[in-house]
Amino acid sequence: KTLLAYDDTTFYSKLVSGETLMVQAWDGWCNYGIADKPEIKYIIPKEGSDLWVDTMVVMKASEHKDAAFQFINFMLDAKNHAWAAQNIDYKVPNKPAMESLPADFLAKFPNMAMPVADLVKFEQLRDVGEAQRDYSKIVSEIKAAQ
Repeated sequence: KTLLAYDDTTFYSKLVSGETLMVQAWDGWCNYGIADKPEIKYIIPKEGSDLWVDTMVVMKASEHKDAAFQFINFMLDAKNHAWAAQNIDYKVPNKPAMESLPADFLAKFPNMAMPVADLVKFEQLRDVGEAQRDYSKIVSEIKAAQ
């Protein structure tokens, strides 16, 4: 079989242990793998990829909205956001923060230096509506073939 697994829980350990040679994973998890095993390389298929976005939100029903907004503003400060990028190994949507990252960090994790021109080529996932049944059927068939 060519498909070892189709999941989002064991890909990291299977890649780092050498059990598998390729996984589909979030870029930050690839960076964790690179930190553990430098020969791991992060690539984007020539066909493209999906666009990922992590966000911070304040819920309407939050009891401490002011504190939540203060925290978000604190994190969006370029110095703090750069610290976060270096400590979670994920890109942050803050140009000054990303531009301040050390060259050796960017050399270790080249996907962190991915140009905006490349990022905007990625496809944002949207609600697929009625086609969700087709996606679910395909995933079920893949999992059944393992």
